[in-house]
Parts: sequence; structure tokens; C-alpha cells
Amino acid sequence: MPRAKRTASVQTVRSPRPLMRPADSVVEHSTRPSPMKVPKKVLLEVKADASCTVIQHEPEYFEVEFAVGSVGHQSLIKWSEGDVIDPLVTVQIDVARVPPATLAGTLAAIQTEAQCIVYHCAPLSAAGIAAAVVIPPPLLGAPPPASVNIHHAKVALTFLLDKLASPPATYPAISALPLGTYVCTILYAYKNSQHRTWVYK
Repeated sequence: MPRAKRTASVQTVRSPRPLMRPADSVVEHSTRPSPMKVPKKVLLEVKADASCTVIQHEPEYFEVEFAVGSVGHQSLIKWSEGDVIDPLVTVQIDVARVPPATLAGTLAAIQTEAQCIVYHCAPLSAAGIAAAVVIPPPLLGAPPPASVNIHHAKVALTFLLDKLASPPATYPAISALPLGTYVCTILYAYKNSQHRTWVYK
């Protein structure tokens, strides 16, 4: 089987399991983008949305940008309702999108909180998010890695984005941001594509 393409923004760490793992046992390990390919039909549906971008870098590799809540985003969600597993999800901060009023010291706290939310979402199943899932508080000590595999793509495309935009009060740095403020950038790595979206409060 050919090795999955890696990009500079994809770090090599493995998703922690289970959900409630103690902070002192969070360890970085090697990992990979999801073994799943996004069908070209779905990529064309996303490309048809003017608010989204699909760039073909190679015959079998694509870069995708989509807006949360867009038609293209909905096409990805619909596809994810199948057995789509383990997208590699990475948290980044796009400094160009950060408002001048956001203090530089706050950015590190925002990224750490976002990474903790991704970490806590990692083992959830699509069926699991139907229940009233409460995200645990941020981990104490060293933050989890910036990239983890989330077990199911639907969780990564829906529940995760909702919690990043509106986390519990136990995430003070993100909670304190004014409505409409940029929070972070989320990257999804699949076998044949990398997807990017921006989360706003």
C-alpha cells in the first residue's frame, strides 16, 4: 500500500485513548492521516460552493478550504455519516486572522485549550455525540499534542467545531473572546486530501 502523503502542517503524533486519560500519561507517538479517501464526487460538490476552495496539487491529492456551515461543509458532513474514520486533526493559529486586541500571551492559552478540546473529542463515536456529552476541563500539566486522530469524521466536522466555538466555562481563554472573534484553524488530513477551516466564536 503506498504511503499517505504528509504535508508540513501535519505533525506525527497519535490520538490518545481513552477520553478521560490522566494528564501525566499523555504521550506523543507516531501517527498518520486517515486511511480514508474523500470521493472525487464529494470534492466536486465542495468545489461547486463559491465559499469553498478545492485545489488539485497532484492527480490524486487535493487541498480543500471550506467555511463552517457552508454548502460545501454540509456535503462533507453528509459523506462523513458513513463509516469514515480517523481524520488526523491539527490545531493551528493563523496570526493574520487574530484581532489586534487579542494579546499575544492569550494566543498560547487559546491554542492549548483548543488542543484539549480536540483531545477530549478524539475517542467519541458518531452515535456518542447524540447524547449530552460534556467536554471535560483542560488537562493539567503539559498540553496534548497539536494533532490527534479523531475516531469518527462526523465528530470532527460537527461536534468538535461546535465545542471550539462555544466551549464550557472551564475553558476561560476561548470563553472570554467576543462573539465573532477568530478562535483557531482546524486541519483535517485524509489519504488523498487536506482540508482547512476557520473557527469563530
